[in-house]
Amino acid sequence: PEDMTLLRQAVEAAVSDGTSYELEIRAFRKDGETLVCLARGFAEIAFDGRAERLFGSLQDITEYKRSVDELLRSNEKYRELAENLNDVLYAVDADGTITYVSPPVKSVFGYTPDELVGKHFAHIIHPEDLDTVRLAFAEVLQGRLYPRDYRIRTKSGEYRWIRTSSRPIHEGEQP
Repeated sequence: PEDMTLLRQAVEAAVSDGTSYELEIRAFRKDGETLVCLARGFAEIAFDGRAERLFGSLQDITEYKRSVDELLRSNEKYRELAENLNDVLYAVDADGTITYVSPPVKSVFGYTPDELVGKHFAHIIHPEDLDTVRLAFAEVLQGRLYPRDYRIRTKSGEYRWIRTSSRPIHEGEQP
């Protein structure tokens, strides 16, 4: 009933002032199943300002909404997992810019994720290890995977040995 009231108000507004509308509503099939529909419409206004015709459509978006809800739940589950591990999870783009760091980075290296995201990984690598890490990064992008040991500078300036295991994530053909 509430959804139908909203739809009625949207249609009345379109008829009175020529605006269009788009809103999600619940609809019910004869068998009682609830659907989520996208209602769209507009009124064609004549020269004298009166609504001459009303155009509208209903699109069943139930499966789309279920998929979006499932994806959001899945993302939330993995976000919680990443943020509650003791290991530091990270992502860098193909240029080496850090795009994600999990919150445990604070307890391990002293940085907050915001202090590292947007910076190139070279920013925190020990100068003596930088060439090795750059070579390893290029190998990972080509699919050669094995653990790497190198030193990371902590926020306090000391260096700490770490072991990473990385793999490329592809978007289409691009890592």
